[in-house]
Amino acid sequence: MAEPSATCVVRPIPYIEPACAFAALRDGGMAVLLESAAVGPDTGRYSIVAVDPVQLVQADWRDGFDRLEALWQTHPRHILPHGWPIGPGFFGSFGYELRRALERVPSRHEREERPSDLVFGLFDTVVVFDLVDRRAAVIACDLVPGGSTAAARA
Repeated sequence: MAEPSATCVVRPIPYIEPACAFAALRDGGMAVLLESAAVGPDTGRYSIVAVDPVQLVQADWRDGFDRLEALWQTHPRHILPHGWPIGPGFFGSFGYELRRALERVPSRHEREERPSDLVFGLFDTVVVFDLVDRRAAVIACDLVPGGSTAAARA
């Protein structure tokens, strides 16, 4: 794996419920809420909100994994700031039809126009919530050259 090359900045913010933050921040573009269901010190401790990805991969099963890997290979590595086990990076979803990339099983149904089989965004700024200690922070990393700096976004 490549040496870390991206700078991360953490700015603590007042704690609010993650779902409230998600509702306030989503603007119609790609938005992600990963919310812990059972709060506890060892499981379900952190939630994250990510909106407005700097890069987006949408693909069908034929080239979804190849396109995601190509983006992963060009993505600068970073070390997460102390005390925050999750931060900026890739968030998205794998659709059911991606099974065709792994096994050659014929489908009984015609392919319809529908959302992509793979949708992933590269998010350079996220809001992370510690549900146990009830703290929150904006974490930003310089993941894409030429954009605004992590310090300006945090």
